[in-house]
Amino acid sequence: MHLAFALIASLPAYVWAAPSMIHVVGNPNGCPSPTQVSRALNDALTLHQADTNPSPDGDRVSLTDEGLRYRVVIEKTSLPAVAEKSEFTDETRQCEERARVTAVFLALLLEPPFPKSPPESSPPVSPPLEPPHLTARAKPVDSSLKKRKLVVQLEFAGVLDGTPDSHRAISGGASLRASLGLDHFAIVLGISGTSPTTLAFSHSSAHLERLPIDVDLRGALRVKRFELTLDLGFVTDVLFISGDDITVKNHGVRVDFGLRVALEAKVWIKNRVAPFVALQALISPIPIEFSADPYGSVGATPYLWLGGLAGLAIRLH
Repeated sequence: MHLAFALIASLPAYVWAAPSMIHVVGNPNGCPSPTQVSRALNDALTLHQADTNPSPDGDRVSLTDEGLRYRVVIEKTSLPAVAEKSEFTDETRQCEERARVTAVFLALLLEPPFPKSPPESSPPVSPPLEPPHLTARAKPVDSSLKKRKLVVQLEFAGVLDGTPDSHRAISGGASLRASLGLDHFAIVLGISGTSPTTLAFSHSSAHLERLPIDVDLRGALRVKRFELTLDLGFVTDVLFISGDDITVKNHGVRVDFGLRVALEAKVWIKNRVAPFVALQALISPIPIEFSADPYGSVGATPYLWLGGLAGLAIRLH
């Protein structure tokens, strides 16, 4: 028994309080009519009661039918000021539906489903964060870029070459070459000096000394310590010609232009020094002719020199 009285006493005060009155006034034949709105309001409200009595006490709602539109005007006291006047549009003129819309509108103002919550306190302001300390790190160099460094080489070699034609001329000498490029491609500049040789003709002979100077493009293929290269380029062969019965223009000095092809094999020792052997061919498309009195033309320089080289390559960079 005491528990029942305690439960009853703990109920909120508004359960025991008399409901507040809402007076709905307007044209009894309007759409919606005050009777329709008050009936819909009483179905929606729990703490208020609506009627059509134009009493000055309590809140008062005035309805105005304007055909396709209707207005709801709050004329008194406790309703929020923002809702003093509202207009609705209904082209179908369904009065019961207008009454329900008006009742919902007023019920949300009088008895909102969620009470207003107290304003939230602003969160504490955090001190500004200091920017993180950035440490510069060197970007790792791609290994493929490391392989693209310029390569500088010098080659010293002994030369032995000769002609495959009927002259059967053989000469020896030495060569020096420098190459500049990448691991697989390079430009080569070379110079050689050969010992004097004799070209034998049918009615005379000529003594020949050669100074070939070549510029080549080189392609290289390396597998571990072994390297194979192919040179292809142009050669300028300075010829020093003499003979008792031989007549040569330009005081016995002529320049022959041709092509050079060479195949070379190296074995690298500690990536700096490599012994090598090579085969080369010097091709002269336009041989130089010799003449002798009283025979006239007696022969020409060989169109092909085949030779072998053996030496040492040094990688400077």
